[in-house]
Amino acid sequence: MKKSKIPGRGLAAALSTAALVAGALVAAPAAHSATSARLVADMACPVGSQTVSFSPGVTLTPQSVTVTYNVALGVCASLTQPQITSGSSQGTVTVTLDCLDLLSTTTGTQTFHWSDGQSSVLSFTRTVTSANGQTVITVTGPITSGLFTGRIATFTVVEPALDLTACLTSRGLTGQTGVTTLLIT
Repeated sequence: MKKSKIPGRGLAAALSTAALVAGALVAAPAAHSATSARLVADMACPVGSQTVSFSPGVTLTPQSVTVTYNVALGVCASLTQPQITSGSSQGTVTVTLDCLDLLSTTTGTQTFHWSDGQSSVLSFTRTVTSANGQTVITVTGPITSGLFTGRIATFTVVEPALDLTACLTSRGLTGQTGVTTLLIT
């Protein structure tokens, strides 16, 4: 039986995650030991968005590409930092890139800026999986400086499947958008 593609499936998954996160935040007062407290999300930003643009477009041939990304974390909630209501992350890097690199495991750092003026630097490992017509990017690792230092962050982006057809054109793949979730435990 062929599965039908349902528009908004990524949003539905993010909303389901939001419900789970809300449950984790509500259950936090019941956590009595240090071990169980580390399993509860201190910061949850369950429904955000990410846009990434590539210039020139990414093809199957490695070339120097300027990557610009913009993350809007949407509504955030924190047990220890209740004044934070949202966050963002943005930047531009120039790297040698081809379409297959977009599906590979990488490492790096990413800075999240909070609505109260503070920031957190995440040292991450990025993995990519594909399922049901979607690409799921998982960025996880420790916060190494700024707010939440020493905690573990998991930043997830759900995008439509990588358009490999665009990779075959002279224009290349020029961008991707997705729904995001950020949890810091």
